[in-house]
Amino acid sequence: MQMTRHRETSIARIFLVSSCLIATLAITHSSAISVIWDHFSFVCSPNQSFDSAEWKRTDEGMRQRKRAKMVDDLLNKHRLAGMTTTEIQNLLGIPNSVEGSPVNDYVYYLGPERAFPGLESEYLHVRFRDGKVEKVSIQKPERSRD
Repeated sequence: MQMTRHRETSIARIFLVSSCLIATLAITHSSAISVIWDHFSFVCSPNQSFDSAEWKRTDEGMRQRKRAKMVDDLLNKHRLAGMTTTEIQNLLGIPNSVEGSPVNDYVYYLGPERAFPGLESEYLHVRFRDGKVEKVSIQKPERSRD
């Protein structure tokens, strides 16, 4: 009788541990699938037409990745080369950062990179020379080299 009770307890413990392990794997797996699905749905969803007012809504734009979806349309349909700093700010708003001294680059945050796995951020760099746009590019942050 003692042996049977011990065996039942062991089987119950094994079942409990196995159930917890399976539940943990299922939760982890579904979370990973959710993250991957979110990224693929973003990457595969169509680009949006550029909308200056939407672009300027920095918090919402970054959170919903709208800037990343609008940047291709912006670059294809708006001639930025030759625009002044004031014209760029009227179109895109205040940049997330300004690099160089005096002002050489405006940097606008786009969000996580559009290519899988989306681990790095992308930025729109607007380079000025003599107060006018010289070059526009999409870049990732440079990694520090030790």
